[in-house]
Amino acid sequence: YSLNLLYQIDSLSENLEAIVFTNGKYEEVISHFKHIKIIPTIPSIYPIWEKIVFPIYSIFYKANIIHFTANTGGWLIAKIFKKKIIVTIHDVYFMNKGENFPQGSNIRQKIGSFYRRIVVPNIALKSDKIITVSNFAKEELIKKLKIDRKKICVINNVIDEIYLNFLNEKNFKKKENILVIIGGDHPQKNIINTIYLLEKNCSDV
Repeated sequence: YSLNLLYQIDSLSENLEAIVFTNGKYEEVISHFKHIKIIPTIPSIYPIWEKIVFPIYSIFYKANIIHFTANTGGWLIAKIFKKKIIVTIHDVYFMNKGENFPQGSNIRQKIGSFYRRIVVPNIALKSDKIITVSNFAKEELIKKLKIDRKKICVINNVIDEIYLNFLNEKNFKKKENILVIIGGDHPQKNIINTIYLLEKNCSDV
């Protein structure tokens, strides 16, 4: 999601300067952009990085707008220095009760869900703008976090270029039914169940 956003920012204007602060990785992935400066920061665990390290670096480099791209973020330091905050909240699935919805299956995912339950409602309220990935996600934010809908902007997810190129290279016939399934390994993504159902019920795919 962030990578596609950077492609758009990089193509907007030569007068626009964007800075990406990295936590000790991903430098090679984004090194080819023309108008985006990469600043490696002090490596640290993510909660400390997003709440302390990243805001301090952004203030030192005189950023006008601070954008947290992965649901959570640290608002306190940014607000003290009167910086505008944008946060991308992909969904509020973690706010649902575990007995009704699939939750994390390992310790890391469970800790992550707990951390998001604490942080996301606060960063959502303190941010100046929220970006989310669909109209459904927007309505969920409004309902579960009581967010003003005027504050939320929808920018849809897109398929990475590598998959579009793959489909073009294969030159599939128009009559063929093709499904591109994209998701992570978190149980909420239902990737395995989706594959089982397709295998069982959709012989024409």
